[in-house]
Amino acid sequence: GNEPADEPVFTASALQGQAAFDPLTDDPALSCIAQGMPILMDNPFPVQFVDRVGRIELHFEVWDAVRTIHLGESAAPVSTEFSALGYSVGHWEGNALIVTTSHIDWPYYDDIGTPQSRAIEVRERFTLSAAEDRLDYQAVITDPATTVEPAVRNLHWLWVPGERLQSYNCTLSTNSE
Repeated sequence: GNEPADEPVFTASALQGQAAFDPLTDDPALSCIAQGMPILMDNPFPVQFVDRVGRIELHFEVWDAVRTIHLGESAAPVSTEFSALGYSVGHWEGNALIVTTSHIDWPYYDDIGTPQSRAIEVRERFTLSAAEDRLDYQAVITDPATTVEPAVRNLHWLWVPGERLQSYNCTLSTNSE
């Protein structure tokens, strides 16, 4: 069928990119460069959703990153620049927030150096549980340069009463102690 795969099947060029990636020199995190989409979403740190007029902001503890989801728009404006987090447009379907992100310019699909292209599009579904203590997340990631068919990432966040975002304070490690 045409169901997205949980374990992505990478293209030959993506596998070549993985093989060429050296985590000791190529990982942007080593230079305190915040991750882009979609890998930013796959992290164990807290995230806060802030309701603004016409948009929702996702504030991440990791990298102190802020991602904006524009509500009430059907697509990114024609003049939209590419960026690490791309341009996100969202709408509600019942209690689920559906978000489509395009215009992503970030080199890596994951943390093992799999390259991704600017053609990547991420369609996300955020669904709050009935008890409002769990947020389920699914991303369908389409990038013909990276995966043979759309890939799926499923994860969730649990609500922790009193949890506050901390400053990430990335520091570059040095060998002089």
